[in-house]
Amino acid sequence: MRASMREQRVAPLVRNDASVMQTYDFGEIFTNCARHVLRQTLMRGQSFSFDCEGPPLLLDDDPLSVECAIYRLMCAVTEILPNAFLVLKGRTADLGGGRAEVHVLIGGLAAQVPAETVARVLERLQLPDAGRPWNDSTPARTARGRCPISGASVAFGCTRGRGVLFAFTLQCHGQFDPAPLPDAAGATVWVVSTARHATDCLSRRLHRAGWSVVRFDTCEDAAQYAARLQGGEVRPAWVVVLDSPDITEASLDTLSRALPRSCTRSFAVPAGAPALLSTEPVGGFEVELYPFSPAQIHHVTTAARGRDGAPSTWLLPEPPRDSRSPLLVVDDNEVNRMVASEMARMLGYSVVTADDGLAAIQQCNDSHPQAVLMDLDMPRLNGIDATQQLRALQRDGRMPPFAVVALTAGLQAQVGDQCRDAGMDGYLSKPLSFPELAAELHRVVVPAVSTPLHLDPGR
Repeated sequence: MRASMREQRVAPLVRNDASVMQTYDFGEIFTNCARHVLRQTLMRGQSFSFDCEGPPLLLDDDPLSVECAIYRLMCAVTEILPNAFLVLKGRTADLGGGRAEVHVLIGGLAAQVPAETVARVLERLQLPDAGRPWNDSTPARTARGRCPISGASVAFGCTRGRGVLFAFTLQCHGQFDPAPLPDAAGATVWVVSTARHATDCLSRRLHRAGWSVVRFDTCEDAAQYAARLQGGEVRPAWVVVLDSPDITEASLDTLSRALPRSCTRSFAVPAGAPALLSTEPVGGFEVELYPFSPAQIHHVTTAARGRDGAPSTWLLPEPPRDSRSPLLVVDDNEVNRMVASEMARMLGYSVVTADDGLAAIQQCNDSHPQAVLMDLDMPRLNGIDATQQLRALQRDGRMPPFAVVALTAGLQAQVGDQCRDAGMDGYLSKPLSFPELAAELHRVVVPAVSTPLHLDPGR
């Protein structure tokens, strides 16, 4: 049976009954959308810029609809320009009277913009073209409309030879933290990375929070500088090392040993990075998901000031999809389902199951899992085809993003390529190993709400 025939058997999905008006932190929603899409873009070697500015904002809205709507536009840009420089920028504004505005810009910069792909994506997004047909005599194209998921206004602009840009604007009820934003008051942070764009966007965010930023290309350069510091010279309160192929555990350890004990050490990695296979520090550095959310930066900034700053009244609400969100186990073999489910429960996950790809798609719509363990060889709809359909639903904004890990009895190179092409985030061999399952889930699962960056006051 062809995949297209199988797709006809999948009923239109409806929003989960749990998707009702909730209070949630916009910065966390936006950051986690970025983490999911950057998982794929960084694998292709794309550069990116991420920023989220404005006062901390708790929105009263449907968080899953907003998450799906923003992720949908991020996927649209990466589809139009799969190798472009990606720009993700969010901003909050207080409109007064308990009203707030969220403005999100998602763009890609590239010399060539494929007209056919733009037309296909705009049709899928239900954005009517606001200009003349795009051809050699019409170098620019615009479109605008309403997001069918969140009700936000969406504008699109494209200029041949420059790139594309989506603007997402949502107005709704919201509340701002009345306390002033934390200010590092000139405390020093070291940022170690050879990736100029990533360093620039992180430095810009840290400067806004009052940090004095010092940059280094390598851990070795930073360690040598630390070793030369004299007694009265300023030492860093925080050191951030951005993940790159040249960063090793040995280089992190060398730098860590040269730093003062009181310094917060963060090894910032994208979702799915190998460093996340372990829950332990790497080379003395705590492994943290990148990009940092606004709440994470505020947390470290507050700690850098000690206890003399104004305390924030900010309390994050329960996340829209927290640690209680289930893990979905998909396998047509009852014994395999039972074993994988029991291992996941031992790791602290709640578990739901499905016995084939069609049931898995419906279950994902019903429960919005944190991750899916997907068998490949199943009747009705196999794991590869099911994953492709899940990713298509996520691109359309009908389902929030989550990781999919293949379960296979034997992995040949061809099968591994098929898994990656389908959009899977990893794979595990059967029979499952408990340590390998624990490590893989720790690597691929993006928490719904970021935990504060690790601070060790005893250092």
